[in-house]
Amino acid sequence: MYQKVPNCSGNSFVGAGDSYDESQSDYEEVLEFSSEGDVNDFSDFLWMENEEAFDDEVYQSLEEAELMNDCMEAMNELELLDGIKQVEQEQMIIETICNVAQNSSLNPLAKEFVPCSIVAVTSN
Repeated sequence: MYQKVPNCSGNSFVGAGDSYDESQSDYEEVLEFSSEGDVNDFSDFLWMENEEAFDDEVYQSLEEAELMNDCMEAMNELELLDGIKQVEQEQMIIETICNVAQNSSLNPLAKEFVPCSIVAVTSN
């Protein structure tokens, strides 16, 4: 790529009525070198060539991400509801056991029952 650069010698001002002649110019052509070696490297801007397709891909990926988030939230809500149901069932079981224990006619201070046949076998 060539670029015109002002020459250090001479007057570079051109009046309103003056005509511009490139051969008498106070500019010299300078070759610019890219640090990557390729002067016309537009690879960063190639996505603009198919901008609509690029936009469609971006929108599709955003919609997929939103769908994944919605699915994860729904799954978490289902797990939470299942956990709540399980806790309620366990609480009902505990309440039932407590009610049976409170309404029991057994003496909680009584000695533990040990059958005689087990006592005779263990004494030998």
